[in-house]
Amino acid sequence: MTRPHRQPWPHQGPGLLTVAKLALLCAAPLAACKDDGCLPPGAPSGAASNPNPADFDEGIGASAGLTWSAGHCAASHDVYFGTDPTPDPGEFRGNQTGTVFDPGILDANTSYYWRVDEVHGPTVWTGDVWSFTTTDTTAGCQIGAVVDQISEQGIANFEDIIQRKLAAVKIYRRMVDGFPVEPASTVRNHGSEGSPTSPYIDIHPSIGANDSTPHLQEIIGGEYDGHFQAWAQQTREFGEPVWICFDGEMNGDWHNGSGAANGGGTLDGYGDPTKPDGPERYVDAWRHIHGIFEAAGADNVAWVWSVNHEDWPQGYWNRFENYYPGDAYVDWLGVDGYNWGGADWESFQQVFDSALGRLRAITTEKPVIIAEFASAHRNAAKSDWMSDAFNRLKTNHPFVDAFIWFNLDKERNWLIDSDGSWAPRDALSDAYFESGGNPLSQPRPGQ
Repeated sequence: MTRPHRQPWPHQGPGLLTVAKLALLCAAPLAACKDDGCLPPGAPSGAASNPNPADFDEGIGASAGLTWSAGHCAASHDVYFGTDPTPDPGEFRGNQTGTVFDPGILDANTSYYWRVDEVHGPTVWTGDVWSFTTTDTTAGCQIGAVVDQISEQGIANFEDIIQRKLAAVKIYRRMVDGFPVEPASTVRNHGSEGSPTSPYIDIHPSIGANDSTPHLQEIIGGEYDGHFQAWAQQTREFGEPVWICFDGEMNGDWHNGSGAANGGGTLDGYGDPTKPDGPERYVDAWRHIHGIFEAAGADNVAWVWSVNHEDWPQGYWNRFENYYPGDAYVDWLGVDGYNWGGADWESFQQVFDSALGRLRAITTEKPVIIAEFASAHRNAAKSDWMSDAFNRLKTNHPFVDAFIWFNLDKERNWLIDSDGSWAPRDALSDAYFESGGNPLSQPRPGQ
């Protein structure tokens, strides 16, 4: 659960960082970047490279994001995209500084062509034309929830409100508690073969209800291996697909698993002296736990790396990008965020747009889940908030494959029906929102 913080850290994706570095390279003298023949000796080409999707790729999903590597000295990028094999001004999509382009929802079974021209002042390096072909798979977003009682009736009560079946139910556990066999079985048995409901298990690195002692160093050192070996064995024996998230919202300072509680931005207390200690400990703890599950053969786990939508405290060392364990250790990218209401009232766009963009800048190869979200109550404004949120998930963020609504009356009234059941029913009536989920299903190609 996040706290109501303001002033999210400005977005600086890899594209912007790359541009900043290139600007320094090109600052003196600028004449060195006038054309390919004048590039510094040994420098790479001025043209864009490394397209993703790769050239001639097939089976790309409806929500593919396009990325590329910037050419040497590029200050900005002219993007061309469409179905014409020879892109011309009709396919020009604009000039941008970042190296990620979202074309929106794509047509199925269609060949698309795109080109990136690199720009530095009056000089333009014309790029190659790349192509890919989409699959006939349609986009969709799975519905999940946190419910007050994990029971057949508790899950059914939420489904009755939204008039849809759930694809996921979230379960909270401490690392010393072991795999939640009974609630996980209740969740799984609630679904059907054609419309499964899967457990999403959030493991907190604590040993007691009010535990404020940092434990990441102890995890790395193996002091809790017995607990995690039991987790891994019980998970394998459960046999059904599960999502597991370890220590979510680690870039927030409100719990003992945060980077702030485990060394923060210091450089000389642990490991690599060039990396902040807090994030480095988190990465090593995650990899250590992942290795235990892997050794136990618990291959029914989809690992979710889930961050808070804004970094708190706000410092470069605490940017959530620093906590990423790496593609080999993560199956899903996740983000939590809330509209806290009152003076902190924020739209879905204000809460999530920057964070989702930053996640996509880390990688477009992983499916994305909004692992917790909700809005506080404010008369009919909450209904409008939900309508806008679910519409934006479909139209602005089609790469989000699942969400989990935090349906508790806790710090705020987060209940999805606090304005009445008609609001969520209307918002989720679109078939785009799917009722059957499997965290181990292959992500939509091109993610």
